[in-house]
Amino acid sequence: MSDPLKLKFVFANHDGLVVEVEVTDAQSGRDLKNMLMDRWPEEKLEKVTTTDRLRLICMGKILPDNKQVKDMKIPRNAYPTPVNVVVRPKDVPLEPTGKSVSKTAKKQGVTSSGCTCAIM
Repeated sequence: MSDPLKLKFVFANHDGLVVEVEVTDAQSGRDLKNMLMDRWPEEKLEKVTTTDRLRLICMGKILPDNKQVKDMKIPRNAYPTPVNVVVRPKDVPLEPTGKSVSKTAKKQGVTSSGCTCAIM
């Protein structure tokens, strides 16, 4: 087993707000979200109650909930690897509505819960 991986969660649109953690290769993307929620900076951001409202992005790729860290190709550095945190707004439904799904996405079986953007 390799050394723990150091991650630095960086919050979109909140300059200087970071949470640093150490993770193992066996942990999943959902484990990372739960770890972040346990260390949530409530004094600066409203607490998130479900992992479905979070997106973790590293090196331009969304970290999937069901993959282990070892399979995510997260770079190991001497310093903590930055992971961008995007919080889905409360008013955007978590359940897919199917209204904004492209023809290509429908063919691939992908649904959308609406359009959201995060300016980083």
